[in-house]
Amino acid sequence: MEMPDYKAYENFSSRDFICNPAFQEWIIEPTAERVDFWKEFLLQYPAATEQVQVARSFLERIAFREEFPDEAIVAAAFEKHLQAVAAENSPEMQPTRGKVRRLWKLAAAAVVAGILLTVAATWYISRDTRKLYQTQYGRTENIVLPDGSTVTLNANSTLQYIDDWHKVPTRDVWLRGEGFFTVRKAFQRNTQALQKFRVHTADLTVEVLGTSFDIRERRGITEVVLGSGKIELFFRNPAHKNIVMKPGDRVVYDPRQQQVLKDTTNAADYSAWQHNKLILKNPTVQEITRYLEDNFGYRIVLEDPRMGSKTINGPILYDSLNDALFILSTVLNTQVIKKDSTIILRPR
Repeated sequence: MEMPDYKAYENFSSRDFICNPAFQEWIIEPTAERVDFWKEFLLQYPAATEQVQVARSFLERIAFREEFPDEAIVAAAFEKHLQAVAAENSPEMQPTRGKVRRLWKLAAAAVVAGILLTVAATWYISRDTRKLYQTQYGRTENIVLPDGSTVTLNANSTLQYIDDWHKVPTRDVWLRGEGFFTVRKAFQRNTQALQKFRVHTADLTVEVLGTSFDIRERRGITEVVLGSGKIELFFRNPAHKNIVMKPGDRVVYDPRQQQVLKDTTNAADYSAWQHNKLILKNPTVQEITRYLEDNFGYRIVLEDPRMGSKTINGPILYDSLNDALFILSTVLNTQVIKKDSTIILRPR
């Protein structure tokens, strides 16, 4: 759809933004054009930042919800709002000035409820074709997507997508955790137009045509390393510019600090976990224990906190958590003590 002038949004409330189709499209399906538009709008009208952030948070919570409401619940909620509107418009309740005000508030609430119901109904209708993969701690899984692209899903991770890719212009997947993607080029149905492939995380979207890359979302930080091809990152926060990545590039995004780091690295090191190797660049013991916690589900405690700042050179090979702990205990000269879901590394 054609974007209106920036001034059209100058006096919008958060509710106005929530109900606006152009704003919804930016949040749910960000493109370079949409991101640039809203970034420029906030530069011209910084007073609208708070309303935009409230509306954005609201839509993000409902746009990617994973729960599937029961059909009866959706129908009952819809009927409840219809009855409320009908009651306010009944002959017995003629709209005095106070009632008109209540009618306006009710109508606005019904619009917002309509958005929620539409999203819920969309997910409900599509759940038969919705695929969900979830790995347990300490286990990885190889997944073949409908177009022949593949994903190696790391431990403690979730991947989901709607299976009917031949009916849509883009191939969309949602990732929580870590996955290594090898994406094949595909064409839109009955056309020669390339079909884009997008990976959505909580804070950014990776858009590709055909490539291989590793994407990790842990502890609120998203890290993307490109192995081959070309990808573009779209941030949900309009304050950050899109980033086009080439092979060997690494981007680390911390939304809490609003920091974006871009550098180069050996991409093969970042995907070595597929072969039971942990290869980090001069990793500290603390970085290694955090990685093990994320992938195996244990809390690892260093009795001597000074050990956390020590660095370890070379790859750590592991077929299991015990292998990795054996290597750490040997290098650090510690005992390994297990207590339920906690592992203690105690100096000898």
